[in-house]
Amino acid sequence: MATDAPDHPGPELTHVRVPLHGAAVQAECLWAEPVGGDHYRIANVPFFTEDVALHDVVLALPAEGELEFVEVRERRARAWFAFELLEQADPEVLFADVRGTGAAIECLAAREYTANVFHPQDADRLEAALRPACDWLERHDLHPV
Repeated sequence: MATDAPDHPGPELTHVRVPLHGAAVQAECLWAEPVGGDHYRIANVPFFTEDVALHDVVLALPAEGELEFVEVRERRARAWFAFELLEQADPEVLFADVRGTGAAIECLAAREYTANVFHPQDADRLEAALRPACDWLERHDLHPV
């Protein structure tokens, strides 16, 4: 399962808080790399934030002692997925089969995952591989900004 997300974020990374409206979780804090001014490149695959993805460049401004997400300025990913694998699905085999999609996949808990995909045709390929192996699957196509 390939991902570019940091396991041990270095001192050059900071948190960007993304408010979630109408969700059980009120906000998600994402690791981000400062890229100049009030712009940050997202450094991990979001679990709950379906409109922001790995490597997106976002505008974030100080609010209540934190950096708070305002908007995506440069979109890198083209699709966001959330899914739960069936009990009989082997994650290692499944993720090896979809390695060529370039998907960045992270585990949320137990058999629940999230993924960002960077090319539309790879998103279709990932979805086709996941559908028969999942209890549930959500896909959101992300459009360039």
